[in-house]
Amino acid sequence: MRRFAALLIVAFAAFVMAGCNKPQPVNIEFAGHAPFYVKSKDERSVRSICPHCTRHIKWKTTSCAHKIGDRKCAGVITWPESVPCAYCKGRNICQVCEANRITDGKCFQCKGNGFLPPGVVCPNCGGKKVCPVCTGSGKCDFCNNGQLVLENVKKERIVEPEADE
Repeated sequence: MRRFAALLIVAFAAFVMAGCNKPQPVNIEFAGHAPFYVKSKDERSVRSICPHCTRHIKWKTTSCAHKIGDRKCAGVITWPESVPCAYCKGRNICQVCEANRITDGKCFQCKGNGFLPPGVVCPNCGGKKVCPVCTGSGKCDFCNNGQLVLENVKKERIVEPEADE
């Protein structure tokens, strides 16, 4: 029985090692969330992860150079044209409007009036009466119709690895 278990372990290890450097699609991670208020900073970002060694890699890298023990990962990485947007879950709906159950694109704080009750200009929309993130369209402002096209990702949204990674 022990020989059989040992044989299974060796066979599994050989199977895993055989497919180790075959081209794998990159893993894209999304971080942050849409700003809920006009004065909040948009902290949404994307980063790329090697599918072979699960370490952070530079954007558009095709071969991983991370060290794993005494050898290099050297995994071949493929990049799709687009990935489903994690912020709208591929549905192209504004994250802020959805969280506040707004269906008409109006500002969620002043309900589309532009002013709050004693005549004060709404600090969220600045009196514009619409959601400050999607500007009243109700659509996700991070992606293109539910898909994040990797060629079009703005450079300031890409998180590059630190020097020691």
